[in-house]
Amino acid sequence: MSFTWGELLSEVRSNLLRDTVPDEETGEYRYPDSDLLSCCRWALDTFAQHTAVATSTSYTPANGTTYTLPDNLYDPEPLEQTGFVYVSNSNGDITYLDPINYTEALNVYGSDGFYTYPDGILTLTDEYGETDVLVVRYFAYYTYPTVAGDVLGVPRWSREALAYLIAAHAISGYALKSASIRQWGAKPDTGTPEQNPLRKQQEEFFCLANKALDRIPRQDRTNWWRKSEV
Repeated sequence: MSFTWGELLSEVRSNLLRDTVPDEETGEYRYPDSDLLSCCRWALDTFAQHTAVATSTSYTPANGTTYTLPDNLYDPEPLEQTGFVYVSNSNGDITYLDPINYTEALNVYGSDGFYTYPDGILTLTDEYGETDVLVVRYFAYYTYPTVAGDVLGVPRWSREALAYLIAAHAISGYALKSASIRQWGAKPDTGTPEQNPLRKQQEEFFCLANKALDRIPRQDRTNWWRKSEV
């Protein structure tokens, strides 16, 4: 079951940030919607480290041997490691392309291979026919929401982790600010009280987010496409 950004925003406000009543004078929440939307973007990018979007795109090989990869490509891990590239002809025959190191490209020209260099550019080591189709299966970042009604394209089980991540990012600015406020200074005569409770709360939110993520095995992106072809 999918859920929207507005639904998650409401849960973060009421259950974690306790920020459900706008200021009487300004009519604004302590954590504006625009700030929490930015935190949601950060949370989605963080979540992609655990589970990214499995997707694909296609090109016409007759255009040459170099292609611009999609902007949403999950780039911390190279396509040579987590991608799956092949060419399909009009007869339905498939030629799988092997990932190769850029430094070896000149030695394997004419073979069925590919490499990515510079960043964002896919290069094939051979040319194919006019009716052939190049298919690139890859992992992507999540699409950011822009309005409350936008559906978040994440698995349902990630809801809890995302909520904690958003809340942790949201209070980070206040946590840093409070570090310089005198009221949070050390008070030796009262023992060892927490000097920055907001920072402590932020750490707790991150810890709870990680626990929620750890309950689900991390996505095996290296073998994902291989298993799908078995």
